[in-house]
Amino acid sequence: MSEPADVEPQRMLLAVDGNSLLHRAYHGGFGTDWRDVEGRANWALRGVLRIIGAAADRLAPDALVVGFDHPEHSHRRVEYPAYKAGRPDKPAELVAHSRTPRR
Repeated sequence: MSEPADVEPQRMLLAVDGNSLLHRAYHGGFGTDWRDVEGRANWALRGVLRIIGAAADRLAPDALVVGFDHPEHSHRRVEYPAYKAGRPDKPAELVAHSRTPRR
């Protein structure tokens, strides 16, 4: 059955929590030792791209957006200071790689 002429087809936006996915990919690929030409770990980035690519292939969204928290300023941290209470710190290798200026 086709839709009535006055009904627009639904569109899909794939919205991704970049920080969460980056951490998942980092820990999921830990030990693969994929590194960039300067020796920095890049398995997390490869994992994020692989996961997003697979999701986009499966869901065929009309648009995709990936959001990341600001590393120092976060509304969530101000409004809910206990947000990450009890969580271990990020691995130093992941922090260093994500804050390295790009050329």
